[in-house]
Amino acid sequence: MDPVANVGTDDNGGLCSSASVDRLSAEVSVPTGAFWDTKSNGFKYKDRDGTSDSVTKVLLKEGAVGKAKISVQGKGNLVPMPTPVGGGQLLSADPRVTVQLINSETGVCWTGQFDGASAKRNSEDQFKATSP
Repeated sequence: MDPVANVGTDDNGGLCSSASVDRLSAEVSVPTGAFWDTKSNGFKYKDRDGTSDSVTKVLLKEGAVGKAKISVQGKGNLVPMPTPVGGGQLLSADPRVTVQLINSETGVCWTGQFDGASAKRNSEDQFKATSP
């Protein structure tokens, strides 16, 4: 299945993450409209001002199994950040952090799960990981 076939620029979507025992850590919404652009291999959302939940960039890139890419970036004081778990970490990766991108119109959902070993950065202000 094409990982971005059911995502379009006319659909609202959102990103949520949970850490450890099914606790919602953060949730953002990305609106439809002019900030979306269709690319040859997927879709791109770019809003330099971050007018929706401080989300500035979303990249949906198709690819073979294990090669597709979904990236969401935000900046500023309005990014809905969870309370850091402590010990210099934003999220507890024990046993895992689950991130979902959900198309609210079609119900299509992409899920990534990350354990402590896959986290490239887990500081009090940023979580960055790559799934295998």
